[in-house]
Amino acid sequence: MNDRGSKTRFSVLHSRHEVLGARFVEVDGWRMPAEFAGAVTEHEAVRESVGVFDLSHKGKLVISGSDPAHVLNRCLTNDVHHLTSPGKTQYTLACDDDGGVIADGMLYRFDRDSFMMFPSGAGWLDFAKRLDAEVGDEITIGVIHDSHGILSLQGPEAAVTLRRLGLAAPQEYMFFDISQAEWGNSFICRTDFAGQPGFDIIATNPVIAAMWDELLDAGVTPCGLRARDSLRLEAGNALHGTDFNEHVTAIEARLAWAIGWNKRQFWGKEALEAQRTTGTQRRIFGLTATSPATLETGATIYDGQQQVGTITSACHSPTLNKPIALALFEPIYQAGTELQVDTTTGRVAATVTKPPFGTTPQPASLPRPRVMTAGRCLATRALRRPHHRYWPSARCSRPVPLGLRDHATASHGVRLRTYSPGGTRTNPSAQASSSRSRASK
Repeated sequence: MNDRGSKTRFSVLHSRHEVLGARFVEVDGWRMPAEFAGAVTEHEAVRESVGVFDLSHKGKLVISGSDPAHVLNRCLTNDVHHLTSPGKTQYTLACDDDGGVIADGMLYRFDRDSFMMFPSGAGWLDFAKRLDAEVGDEITIGVIHDSHGILSLQGPEAAVTLRRLGLAAPQEYMFFDISQAEWGNSFICRTDFAGQPGFDIIATNPVIAAMWDELLDAGVTPCGLRARDSLRLEAGNALHGTDFNEHVTAIEARLAWAIGWNKRQFWGKEALEAQRTTGTQRRIFGLTATSPATLETGATIYDGQQQVGTITSACHSPTLNKPIALALFEPIYQAGTELQVDTTTGRVAATVTKPPFGTTPQPASLPRPRVMTAGRCLATRALRRPHHRYWPSARCSRPVPLGLRDHATASHGVRLRTYSPGGTRTNPSAQASSSRSRASK
């Protein structure tokens, strides 16, 4: 079994990023673009028009079985049964027994028997292994991490750009569509992670490469992870692996809204309910510096001479032209309270601020276009097709396999059961069973 950090992986777009002169950073074993023309330029492009991000380092799982909703519901924090129809999406968490967050991500429902999930890059493999070890006999976990890529199109012109390419733009927040026509059944979800209307696009690597070229030809700005970081910070979105992780609970991360408290069980429920009752010693808050000094990740926060917390992520906000940060500190300070932060030039004043940092919340739905292109999505019909373990073909004439065998057990040690062409489940191979045994150790 290859360990997650044993080698560097590359997005299918890596050579294209190099041609554009990208500066790279390694994220969870993947070499990803940090910036192209400059983080501020890319940030402003997303705020004013549209930018595209390569997020292929995120985990990509297909989860199916006779009743995967029931299985997932007793593991994940959010109530999976709220996903009552195909096309619905929810944000959810996978926690350990102490309430720390192993992974977070979007869960997408195809139909009664199949889901997709894209856990955060920092913890997707740990989550997949635990899920496989605990409930692997009840569900099938398919790993398509290297065979598929993810593009994120963000900005006020994102929907218009998608339609110009003949792709459907889901109207409602937290819904997805499957696009037909020349883009190979691309999977498109409304996300808005950067505080602007946005869409994540998931497809096979060849389609992702062709779409990247088409988007750049259409004038869309290529953006790196530094711009994405400043955009999500302005929107007040905490990032797994940076602002919270297995050592920070869902309550401390202010993610109680993603927990189905009325559920009978989920991973970490006992610990989280205890924190919900007794409170916590720290929580994530926002900070805005009142001087031009740079706030840095890991910097200590003080109230007078008393140390009260730590900055988890920070940047200089291009929109506000001032330093902003998310931080973990004691939940006794109200918005407007002035604290002090250590910097390389000494302590500076910083004000407790309730995120988002001066950005305007986006509407829950986009205006519906008067005319749709010929490539519009036929999602409702497609998602209700009886062959739930397949995406529909471009002409809806026959099912097209998801390509689960492209990348699974051999690379990540997560068991993968397959299906016969007729749709009947086959027995796991001895090799797959052996891989599962190794993964659970």
